[in-house]
Amino acid sequence: MTMNPVIPGSERAAAARWPLIDVARGLALAAMIVYHFAWDLSHYRIIATDIVRDPGWSLFAKTIASSFMFLVGVGFALGGRAGLERARYLRRLGMIAGAAALVTLGTLVAAPEAPVLFGILHCIALASVLILPFLRAPIAAALVAAVIVFALPPVARSAVFDGAGWVWLGLGERFRPAVDYVPILPWVGFTLLGLAAGRALVEWNGLKPARDWIAAWRSASPPARLLALMGRWSLLIYLTHQIILMAALYPFQPTQPQPAALDDAASFRSACEQNCRATNASAETCQTFCNCAVSRLRPTPIWSRILRDEIAPADQSTISDVTKQCAADAKIN
Repeated sequence: MTMNPVIPGSERAAAARWPLIDVARGLALAAMIVYHFAWDLSHYRIIATDIVRDPGWSLFAKTIASSFMFLVGVGFALGGRAGLERARYLRRLGMIAGAAALVTLGTLVAAPEAPVLFGILHCIALASVLILPFLRAPIAAALVAAVIVFALPPVARSAVFDGAGWVWLGLGERFRPAVDYVPILPWVGFTLLGLAAGRALVEWNGLKPARDWIAAWRSASPPARLLALMGRWSLLIYLTHQIILMAALYPFQPTQPQPAALDDAASFRSACEQNCRATNASAETCQTFCNCAVSRLRPTPIWSRILRDEIAPADQSTISDVTKQCAADAKIN
């Protein structure tokens, strides 16, 4: 007697496209657009709220990322039981991996101080490979794997994983400025949960009423149809929405004379080098250290608080990480 009975017709149900899942993906996209709109307002200093540091907005961003990763697992549950079409799977994987590479290249040019080395698209691409063994394994295997994935980061974090080659894993201690960072640990755990939930919905007899209702649901209202359309074109929307938002908001940013900004950096660098020289470090070493600190801190919201001498307790950890990293780069003991 099996714990995961496959009911007659469940493979056909899994293979069918369910509009309600598209709507859920569209809702996640809409939430992401709202967050990025607020982030852009903060980045351009149109609003005073520090979106990156605000606890509510930070929780909102994490909820959006976990929703996307969960829905990836649900999608595999719906499409995988009838057998993955290799060509379709590889085409989708190639599109996501290619889009992730474009994001990395774009941010290396536009934001070299905080490039996206492993963001949400990179995580989805790798999760799409790692999830394959769980498509036909017992549902419990996915749940156990999810628990392990969630439990690892707090106990396994180590400087051993600080190298750039381990950035995808998420177990390093080194601070890496990035406008988007979604490592495998712990985020693939949400994909495994989504797979388990989706497979249970498709395979278990007790969930047949819910499965039939979801499968029969259709987007009747204009908002629902719009969300479903967004869900079907999620990758294109993800790649283009920030370009549109930033271009639209750019003319509204407060004018700030560039010389003043340069003076701020020069003042910080001068004070930094003076303090550094007091430790008997060489002028060249101190210059390297302070230039590193400016390049890593200036693009962040912490920079303005440093200049105003209003550093918040929550900033100390980030500043300490940057200081350690720059000291290592400058070879300061």
